Amino acid sequence: MKSRALPALLILGANLFAVALVATTAALGAPAVASSNGPAASYSARY
Repeated sequence: MKSRALPALLILGANLFAVALVATTAALGAPAVASSNGPAASYSARY
């Protein structure tokens, strides 16, 4: 019974680690991408 449970736990742990890595990367990367979109609030197109 232990021989079947161990691989399942390893796969579950690997999936959990992958989900945590993706979530962390998205949370840290989103502000860097969003900060360069669009003009600044004080931007004036008239000259």
